[in-house]
Amino acid sequence: MSLVEIATPRSGSYSESPPVFGAEHPSTRPAPSAVTPRRYFVSDTDDETKEWLQMSEYGSIAPSGVPGTAPMTDPQEPRHRHHYGYAFIDIPAFVFAEEDAAFAALALSRGEVARQLWTSSGGSEEDAECLMVTLARMHTHDVAVITMPPIRQSPEAIYVAVARPHKRSGAGDESAPFRICYLEAGLHQPVLGEKYPNGNHVNHGKTCEPVFEKFAALFDTVLGPSRAS
Repeated sequence: MSLVEIATPRSGSYSESPPVFGAEHPSTRPAPSAVTPRRYFVSDTDDETKEWLQMSEYGSIAPSGVPGTAPMTDPQEPRHRHHYGYAFIDIPAFVFAEEDAAFAALALSRGEVARQLWTSSGGSEEDAECLMVTLARMHTHDVAVITMPPIRQSPEAIYVAVARPHKRSGAGDESAPFRICYLEAGLHQPVLGEKYPNGNHVNHGKTCEPVFEKFAALFDTVLGPSRAS
């Protein structure tokens, strides 16, 4: 698995060039005055960024005392409904409908498309600033991982991973479908779940610490031929 580092510009359109994994994409390096250090794609050896990720909002502590867990509270609370709906309804609807176009938008926009989807569906600007998108090239898929705003209730998503198969020939290739998996906040531990195009949601019975590299490694182990549901 390899990761790519890209800085986010304050404004402006994004490059239409295809994403490059494992090295910095030269077309995404704005002039220093145009860069704000709020969104980073990390490399396997970037210890400072790893430390930042591990100290981020996903140290949220539930009554169990385990990072990545949260209490089960009011499912009708507006912020929870939006957080849950964005991850488990809006992103799957966007990806499964638009497929390659959706993946390109998420991968090339430096997080702006993810943040626009959040605010256009009623989410706060403050929470939108917490969203970031990280690209990873795994053994069988290219993956865009959305780091979500802070969890407050279960079963909100900590990470949303959108995976495009390497062997996919293009739009409409049903032999190589997209996959969407989550690290979800649980009452006692985070859990790995998956959403299918037919709307079904499954729990894979796996867990990991709510740290990007550990989630990416776990997700890499479950990627493979899509299981029908």
